[in-house]
Amino acid sequence: MQLVEEVAHRVEVEHSEKKRERFANLIVSSWIEDEPIAGIFDRAKLFAEANTKFTDTHMAILM
Repeated sequence: MQLVEEVAHRVEVEHSEKKRERFANLIVSSWIEDEPIAGIFDRAKLFAEANTKFTDTHMAILM
């Protein structure tokens, strides 16, 4: 639940539609993983932080 709250807060202050979409995909992918919750949460938190800091250009290069 902490992940959902953190991502919801980030979405609330985010203006980029692409970043909002990536946050939504992050939540969905966290629910369908077949791994221990701790590992999923750690990776998801790192991605949420990166999505907040990086521009859309940065994310396109990483993808």
